[in-house]
Amino acid sequence: MKKLLAIILSISIITSFTACNGTKRNENDNKTNSIINADSPSSKQEIEHTGKKISGQITAASTFSEGLAFVCLDGDKEKTYCINKDGYIVFELDINISGLGKIEDKFVNGLAVLKSQQNTGRVLCDTKGNITTPEDLGVTNFCGLALEGKYIIVEKITASYDSSKKEIGVINTDFEWVVELSESIYDQLGDVMLQPSNTTSFYYNDFCYFENNKKYLNLKTGEVTDTVDFILPSNKWKCYTDNTYRDYNENILLDLSDVPNALAYTYGIGFVNGKTPIRFHNKETGTYFFNIIDEKGEFLFDPIELSKIEAFYFDGDYLLVIDNYMGSQKNIKCYDTKGNLLGELDTYSIEKNRSYNCEISDGIITIYSSYSYSNYKCYYYNTDFTELF
Repeated sequence: MKKLLAIILSISIITSFTACNGTKRNENDNKTNSIINADSPSSKQEIEHTGKKISGQITAASTFSEGLAFVCLDGDKEKTYCINKDGYIVFELDINISGLGKIEDKFVNGLAVLKSQQNTGRVLCDTKGNITTPEDLGVTNFCGLALEGKYIIVEKITASYDSSKKEIGVINTDFEWVVELSESIYDQLGDVMLQPSNTTSFYYNDFCYFENNKKYLNLKTGEVTDTVDFILPSNKWKCYTDNTYRDYNENILLDLSDVPNALAYTYGIGFVNGKTPIRFHNKETGTYFFNIIDEKGEFLFDPIELSKIEAFYFDGDYLLVIDNYMGSQKNIKCYDTKGNLLGELDTYSIEKNRSYNCEISDGIITIYSSYSYSNYKCYYYNTDFTELF
C-alpha cells in the first residue's frame, strides 16, 4: 500500500537567525550528551497571540497546519509572520521565507523547518517563535522529513584544508540523541539533505525512505536497509499510467484499469485518510465527472458532472475542484467527502487577468495568485468561501 509524500530537503551551513518574539538556543557541540543543551519545544497547549492582526496584502503564504500559518506582507519584505486562523500575529521573525508566493514550510508536531530567502540555511522554529540553528545543536544541517514521527535527521560536516568528514545522526523533537552521528550512515545514504524538491522520499513507522538511493533508514537504530518487513498504508501508494495503484515492489494493490472512462493517474492525487478523488471523461459525450473512492475503489457518492476539471486538491476531509476554467479565470468548488457542495468561487471576483492556484489543509483554503510570474498575492477562505479574516 503506497503513495508518495512529496517533501522538500536541502543542504547548507546555517549562519544566524533572530526571532523577534522568541529566543535563540544555546550552542552545544558535544554530541555525546544524551540531552542536547537546548530548550525543547513546548508541549502542545493553547497558543497565545500578540493581540495584533496582520495588515496589508499577503504576498506569500503557507497552508495552515496545527492552526497556524506563515505569511509575508507587501512592503515588509524582511519579516515573516506566524498567524492563527483569526489573522492574529502569534509571533514574527526577522527573516523572509517566501518562495514565489508559496511558503512550503509548516508545523509538524510543534516544529517547522524554515528556509530563509536571505540565506541558504535552515533553522527549526517552534510555535512560540523560538529559533534553533544547527550550530546550537552542534551539527551543520537539519532534515525535517521525519517530524511526523517526532524525529529530526541531522548532518554534520567537519572540514579541514585537505579533507572533510560527513556524518548523519538522528535526534527527537525534545532534542535528545536517538542515533549518534555516524560516518557509516552517511556512506550508505549519501547526502540526504540534497533531495530534489519533487522528492518521493517519506517517513513511516520509525523509518525514512530515501528515493535517491532507494534505502530505508531505521530512525531508532540507525540501520540502513533495502527493504522493510511491514506493509505501508494507502497514503504511500503510487498511481501508475495504467490506472493501478502499487507499492514500491510494483505489487498491484488497487486496479482501476477496467473502470470506464477513469483517469486516475492524470488527476488522482493520492490517498489521504484512506480516500482519493478520481476523474472520469466520457469522450463520446464530452462530459466530465468526479468522485471520491476508498481503498477498495468503491465510490463514496454518485459521480458528479462538471463541465471541465483542471485539478483536484484534497486534505482527506474536503475536496477542491477547479472547474470550467477559461484562460486565467478559474471556478473553484469545495465539496465534503459525501459529495455535498459547500461553496464556490469565481477567481475573477478576486481580481481579473491573474494566474491562480490553490490548496486546502487544516480545513482552510489557500489561494495563490500572480501576474506575469511576479506580484504575488495570497488569500485564505473557509470551506464555504467566506473570507477567513
